[in-house]
Amino acid sequence: MLLNRVQKNGVRTDAPGGGGKIPLIPKYFQGEDDDYVYLKNFEGKDYKYPKHS
Repeated sequence: MLLNRVQKNGVRTDAPGGGGKIPLIPKYFQGEDDDYVYLKNFEGKDYKYPKHS
C-alpha cells in the first residue's frame, strides 16, 4: 500500500530497493497515470508505484 505510514511530520512511503522513505509532498511527487504514481527521492532517483493491487 502506497500510503503505509503516518508520522508527525507527514505521510511517507518506503521506496523499493533501498530508496528510503519519500515524503508525499509536491517536491517529490513527479506525476501519475492510470496505472502508476511517480515519485523522486532526496537523491533524485525515480520510483513508480502501482495504483492497483
